[in-house]
Amino acid sequence: MGLEGTDAIEALRLFVLCHADHEGGNVSAHVSHAVSSAHSDVFYAVVASLCGLAGPLHGLANQQALSWQKNALRQVGHDAQKLRDYAHAQLAAGKKIPGFGHAVLRVTDPRYTLFREWGEQTLHKAESSAKRKAETSVKRNPKQPRREPPSDSPVQAPSRSGSGEEISPEALVRFNHLCADVITEVMKEYPKIQSPYPNVDMGSGTVLTAVGIIEPTIYTVLFGLSRCLGVIASGVWSRMLKLPIERPKSVTLETLNNLVKQAPGNNQ
Repeated sequence: MGLEGTDAIEALRLFVLCHADHEGGNVSAHVSHAVSSAHSDVFYAVVASLCGLAGPLHGLANQQALSWQKNALRQVGHDAQKLRDYAHAQLAAGKKIPGFGHAVLRVTDPRYTLFREWGEQTLHKAESSAKRKAETSVKRNPKQPRREPPSDSPVQAPSRSGSGEEISPEALVRFNHLCADVITEVMKEYPKIQSPYPNVDMGSGTVLTAVGIIEPTIYTVLFGLSRCLGVIASGVWSRMLKLPIERPKSVTLETLNNLVKQAPGNNQ
């Protein structure tokens, strides 16, 4: 995959940490808890989790967020005002901006914060490395062969956009941070948007791209491998604590009818 340096390893470690487990509310975590609660083999719980992750509404979230960022970057560049106008146009057209919002959180997803901190450190190291190379180039003896100093910067291969153009990892990371700041403020102007803050999917694809993993279809695989660790650990804890089998509550047709009547925009 073209990864080099300890920083790239730490990036993957961070990705695994942020995707290993969930409190139980999302699909892949919930189904694994349900299957494990019946004292099924842990292998079955892992398979159930991955089956849930295979659904596009769950497993493709970070790919969709990354694709949106690349398209927006090609459209507006790093111009904050153009990005603001672009986001307004998307929302006005009834389109969702992937990578924002959360079913529970009403603040920035702390996992995104970790990814952003990693990105800021990455940019700083890339700039320092480029500066060292420039200084070395100036100071070297012209009679000696040119030698590039080694770099531990995890910013690696360029990311190819759908149009064949290449987007540098540095540009993608910078644009990701710009999106988080600008689009959050744009979304706050829409009262119906309850959670306008970036979530984990906003940053995960960008981090993987920055360390050289430029094939989006691999992202869900890495998500699944990470989730397996959490599923197994949760299964062990549930057996140790002797938690009961899951039995979700059911609802009546009357309850469903009331929910429909209370839905926004329903005049019936």
